[in-house]
Formats: sequence, structure tokens, C-alpha cells
Amino acid sequence: MLRTTVPEDIYNFEWPSNPVISPDGQQVVYERTIAVKENNYETHLYLSDVEGKTRRVLTSSGTRNVNPIWSPDGKL
Repeated sequence: MLRTTVPEDIYNFEWPSNPVISPDGQQVVYERTIAVKENNYETHLYLSDVEGKTRRVLTSSGTRNVNPIWSPDGKL
């Protein structure tokens, strides 16, 4: 049975954004944003292989971890 989306459903959504592929083309770092309470969001950085088989969180403190970049040698 289908139902209409309700405002509380926002706490079940996640928004991946701003993907940046590593210089060697093997990995991607990206932002993942979630709603934690009304008008309050957390954004953390994640690292994944380009195929999406592995994923790990790079940040765990703070709430606004944004704009990842790679150094020319491929290090974050």
C-alpha cells in the first residue's frame, strides 16, 4: 500500500552531493547530508571506490564537513 510522504519522512532521507574523483580515478570522496532534527542538518565526508562497493566515513565530528579536495599526489 502506498502512502503520501509526510514531513517526518525527511529524517529517513540522505543527500549525497559534491563528488570529487581522485586523481587516479579509483576513489571518490563526497558529502552526505542527513536531517537530525527540525531545520538542523549534518554533513559528513565519505570515501568510496568508484564502483560503490566500499564506503567509509572520513569525518565524525562537526556538522558541516564540506568541499572535499584531493591533493595532486592523490591524498585527501
